[in-house]
Amino acid sequence: MASAANNDRRAEQAAVLAALREFPAGGLPSAIGLADALAVLESVADLRGLPPAWWIDFDQAVRTGSAWWTVRASETNDRLHALLPGGWQWAVSVCSRDGLKREAALLENRLPHSHPALLPLLVVRCSDWAPPVRHRAEQRLARALADAAPGDLGLACATAWACQPRSRGAVAVRLTADRLPDAGPALWQGLFAFPDHRTRRRALAEAPQHLAVSQDQFVALALTDPDVSVARGTAERILLQCVPPLDAPLTSSAEVVVRQLLLARIPQVRAAAVTVLRRGQRPDLAVPLLLDRSTLVRQTARWVVRSHGQDPAAQCRNLLARAGADALAGAGAVQGLAECGDASDVPWFRIQLGSPRPKARAAALRALTSLAPLTTADLLALLEHDHSPSVGRAVVEALTATAHPLPHALLRHWLAPTQRPELRRRAITLLRASDAWTRLATDLQLITDPDPDTARAAESDLRNWLSLAALGHRPPSPESSAAIESLLPAAEAVLDTRTLHQIRFRIPQQ
Repeated sequence: MASAANNDRRAEQAAVLAALREFPAGGLPSAIGLADALAVLESVADLRGLPPAWWIDFDQAVRTGSAWWTVRASETNDRLHALLPGGWQWAVSVCSRDGLKREAALLENRLPHSHPALLPLLVVRCSDWAPPVRHRAEQRLARALADAAPGDLGLACATAWACQPRSRGAVAVRLTADRLPDAGPALWQGLFAFPDHRTRRRALAEAPQHLAVSQDQFVALALTDPDVSVARGTAERILLQCVPPLDAPLTSSAEVVVRQLLLARIPQVRAAAVTVLRRGQRPDLAVPLLLDRSTLVRQTARWVVRSHGQDPAAQCRNLLARAGADALAGAGAVQGLAECGDASDVPWFRIQLGSPRPKARAAALRALTSLAPLTTADLLALLEHDHSPSVGRAVVEALTATAHPLPHALLRHWLAPTQRPELRRRAITLLRASDAWTRLATDLQLITDPDPDTARAAESDLRNWLSLAALGHRPPSPESSAAIESLLPAAEAVLDTRTLHQIRFRIPQQ
């Protein structure tokens, strides 16, 4: 639902920019279309939450379509402008290609003081290439910021940060920075709730300098922000504040914060919280994370547990034993024990092959591959009967890692168009990995496949084989040569004469 709403907002924002580019050349119909697009945008979006880059694009869109102002009659210009709602008339004027019009729009009596477009477009004009426009915009921005509400000041800060890479973008950053020390918590709450993740990242960098964000706000941000950089950076800052840098027991308040962060949705936040458990002398809090769903978190938890002289494998077994010896675990639990377990855990991993969770079955299979590999027959049975893509990938990895020969006849049977697509793809992968001549025969068989995607992939792989195959590799067996020769007549309808000649050249004459 949230994703669909975000897509709708982006569509409305793009519609305004597109209408702006069409507005001048299209005359009255395009002016009405632009007015309608702006009205829709105001009805579905909070203008103070628009991405800063949108205001920069707005400025560019007006200039892109404003070349016509020099040739139209002024009364026509005014009539089309009057069709735009509220402060948008000023917004179009202050972004005009004509520097005199931009400068005139910055007169004090022409500023739309209550409109959300005022501050972001003043910020944009502070990096204007025309000195008179730039200087007047700086004066107007300084005055407007003095009386700006927290929401407006936040939008000005966000736009200034976005304009900073410009050659003259530093002035607006300085003007907004001058207002930050006196800004209240409402400003930072708005910046940390800003839809644009770049703005939230910059706010994270600026806020600690002004001591403007409380510990609870930082924790809430680390737990809720969808951007990994913001969430991780916030967690690291708050942990640095509340956990001593040297080995010392956690205080009660610090433990509350750490326990909250250990439940975060983003793995990097959980990993940061686990890391401080080492110097906080609380390996007991890290033990449950040995079975976390994230590899990063599990690795960090093992490091904490080992640094306190404990065995991660024994701790994992204790955790799993509480659920019962025959209990089916999740993928994180299976992977956690697999990463530190040994041969004594093989019976438990075999039980997990019956888990209803595909990723848990795949993790158990990978663990068994390293500790007690299944037979080729068992692996092929899993490949045939388990429809999970993750299990299929694990089976292919296990089969390609073994030196045992594969039953090519069975794999070719799985190439039949009547087989399920996933099984066909796995069979193709295994046949191509067998040896160079089996790969060639497989591609020749599939190049006339009724599935166009499979046929195209086979032709592409065949051409790769021709470009990479060395003339000095082991010659094919008589059976392989005969199989390849039998497939060539059918391939003649697809392959050109040169490619057929290259293939026959590589097949030794018997």
